[in-house]
Amino acid sequence: MNIGIALMSLGKLKEGWAQYEWRHRVQEYNSRIHRLSQPLWDGKPFLHKTLLIYTEQGLGDCIQFSRYIPLVKAMGGRVIVECNQELLRNIMKRVQGVDDVYVIGEELPPFDCHYPLMSLPHLLGIDLPTIPHNIPHIEIPPNLVELPKKSDQKLKVGIVWTANLGNPTTGKKRTIPLTDFLPILEVEGVDFYILQKDIFEQERPLLEQYN
Repeated sequence: MNIGIALMSLGKLKEGWAQYEWRHRVQEYNSRIHRLSQPLWDGKPFLHKTLLIYTEQGLGDCIQFSRYIPLVKAMGGRVIVECNQELLRNIMKRVQGVDDVYVIGEELPPFDCHYPLMSLPHLLGIDLPTIPHNIPHIEIPPNLVELPKKSDQKLKVGIVWTANLGNPTTGKKRTIPLTDFLPILEVEGVDFYILQKDIFEQERPLLEQYN
């Protein structure tokens, strides 16, 4: 797995995707791939069939890799998604190409084959030039994402400084102290919006200085 991540960071995506498939052989990963009786999808057209795609890992990973679902849908039949957390349900419902969404533990309808979401780029042979970049691939109603009305002359930037600290492997690696972020908030001509899910109490006084 680590070799795969290293290769991807060097831009060697195809080699990285292949190495990252080793995660399914790690017992602690508890891969869903081994617990379904239906066959794995082979990447070929599946007209008149139903494909189950199941999410893996964190929320950000699922949103990022959902960009490959429209490519899958273009190959044929019905695409259903099983989410590993409730928060993903409404997001995945709005991904282009998704026909229906379930959360793990709910009864699934009959399906013909399955595939893990984060393995799709490996199966599809994705490299840097072929990463899907059609945006938006997640269709969110405007009333759900409308920002507060401020000067149209200013750039609007969302910020996040803390990753999932509950994950001992990657949480701290993807987190910076809020104090390191504060100089950026001094940039003129920019309105900053906090997209952080959780804010520590000791951080609130710092943020209040910037309204």
